[in-house]
Amino acid sequence: MLYRSIKGFYLPITNIQAFNHALEELELCKDFGEAKELLLKKYVPKYLWDITSAEAEEFIDIIKRRFN
Repeated sequence: MLYRSIKGFYLPITNIQAFNHALEELELCKDFGEAKELLLKKYVPKYLWDITSAEAEEFIDIIKRRFN
């Protein structure tokens, strides 16, 4: 599986359009809670992300910092 990078973090999304769309959707969220819900309800199941991995925790932390 290919990974796309955002600030050194790698997301398991297999094409650049899907990656860019995910980032655009996250940018439209009004707060961290909404962004995390989007990730958990849409992207975790769609791409079978292991939400308990260190990488997932790091990515969620990046998203959290974005909204703080």
